[in-house]
Amino acid sequence: QGTFTTPDGDRYVGEWKDDKKHGQGTYISPSGDRYVGEWKDDKRHGQRTPYVQNQVFGKQNKNYRILITSKSENLLRIKGPEDEPLFLKILLGGDAYQVPDRKGLTMDTSDAGLLEIFVDGVVLDPIGLIGEIKTNFVLDPESLLETQMIIEKRKQEAEQKRIDAELKKYHAELSDAIDRCLYEDLDKIVSKTAEKIVRRKCKQELGKLPIDELQEAYD
Repeated sequence: QGTFTTPDGDRYVGEWKDDKKHGQGTYISPSGDRYVGEWKDDKRHGQRTPYVQNQVFGKQNKNYRILITSKSENLLRIKGPEDEPLFLKILLGGDAYQVPDRKGLTMDTSDAGLLEIFVDGVVLDPIGLIGEIKTNFVLDPESLLETQMIIEKRKQEAEQKRIDAELKKYHAELSDAIDRCLYEDLDKIVSKTAEKIVRRKCKQELGKLPIDELQEAYD
């Protein structure tokens, strides 16, 4: 399974066998014409499937917890234990599939970067890059949510580190700018009390400036 684009702009998304289009697939011409349906030995085979976007598949799975959507043409295969076939289709842009709430399900996709996966309404981080084929991806709601919580925690920690680093840099620049400000008013500093007054005045003036202006202040 995968995506192939010719130098002329023709694109095929779907299944392959022996380097030939074979199985479910979608062909898109540069002009936008599409053939959605079966292929056999590199040729169109069987009936053409009507091109209808924004369809929801798996509506019979009323108690689903996982919803998979695709941003563009993408082969999606859902399997049960021992590779039991449950769902195989080329999802078009805006299509979605409600995954049955069952144990031991896995997923194959021709383009992991085009998928959006929701678990209990929570959107997951992308499971792969654009154009990346992914096979046997485990569709377990609890483990997916746990992984997402870990990812979110790491994001928060990284963001906090970034904020702390920016604050540290800002306070260092502010301290340097205050010292330069004090030097400008050196003739007014005749006592410790006078230094405190001048330092407070400098801090009030400089504390309103962004870091790039602090670096230029009193140069």
